[in-house]
Amino acid sequence: MSPPKTLRVVRNGWRGTHVPTRTWRRRLLAGLCAAVIGLLTTVGSGAAVNVGGASAGQRFLVVVAPRAHPGADQLAHPRVEVVSRDGRPLRLIAKPAATIGQAAFSPDRKTIAWQASSGIFVVPAKSSKPHLLVRGGMFGWSPVWSPDSSKLLFVPGDGGLATITVATGEQQQIVEAKPGRRYSPLGWSRNSILYLFGVRLVLAQSSGASPRTLYRPASAVHDIPAASLSPNGKWVAFTTDGWNRRDPRLAIINTATGKLTRVPHFDGYTAPPVWAPNSTRFAVGDSQGPVQIISTSGRLLSSISQTNLGPTAWTRSGLYLIPGGPPWPSQLFVTTNGERFAQVVFTLPNRQVLLSAQPF
Repeated sequence: MSPPKTLRVVRNGWRGTHVPTRTWRRRLLAGLCAAVIGLLTTVGSGAAVNVGGASAGQRFLVVVAPRAHPGADQLAHPRVEVVSRDGRPLRLIAKPAATIGQAAFSPDRKTIAWQASSGIFVVPAKSSKPHLLVRGGMFGWSPVWSPDSSKLLFVPGDGGLATITVATGEQQQIVEAKPGRRYSPLGWSRNSILYLFGVRLVLAQSSGASPRTLYRPASAVHDIPAASLSPNGKWVAFTTDGWNRRDPRLAIINTATGKLTRVPHFDGYTAPPVWAPNSTRFAVGDSQGPVQIISTSGRLLSSISQTNLGPTAWTRSGLYLIPGGPPWPSQLFVTTNGERFAQVVFTLPNRQVLLSAQPF
């Protein structure tokens, strides 16, 4: 089977960038269109004028990385920082490091957590002094917050899954490691956790008890699901590369019944769908088509007119999107109140590449 026409993006970070030659021209055109939109809303300093969706006092937690040199395809070490609504750096959270996962706010927006090669770090949202909560651990998947913001779900150095209480540092192994198997935490709702066990999507109680497989791909090499759990824990949406025809490109699973619903005619990014805060719908991006808003029944509700955008966060203030590239993304977009056209929030200056963004 021929390679998929997708840019493989996982947890809003890049996981391989093979794109067939025949699609480069269309993707480059899409990228240039996004750049033109940005230029129309920029000012002399290189920071975009706020055009709605971001309030005057709003800030963003971002992971950014500079290009190694002008026009380079390689990036320098990423860093975590807080920026203003026009993209100006306000506070450095994590200094540049070779390996930094996506930074994540606790649900109550009071604490920030991220994983680096040296371990898991946390820092109060209003502080610039991070604390090493867990030394070491398995890098590659960022920790997942509990709904009450008190704990993190992560992969300890010995494998399996464990939780840690942020206030005390107390750890508890909830899923025992099995030799040769990789575990990846994906989501945590009030009563359940979602994780990858090898290539299988598994749902278990918050304690790790009663695990059950929701989905196992036919192609264990190419179709590892990129999944997300709805905030209410009732739904799982996921994408795959679809190398094997038995593996859906986009699907939804009812966690109570295990019923899988395929969403037809999707050929977008292989990335975790981003859920709306009320769990009634989610967004998926497409390099050659619009961002699609899908209901829990699999019905297309609406779309955003621009192409080449991928969702990064959905809050009560709006759906936030980052261009998928090429070229390397430097802009954050937002759409609010069901608008069908996303507007630029900010543009990062000086060859800075935007890897992820969360408003607060």
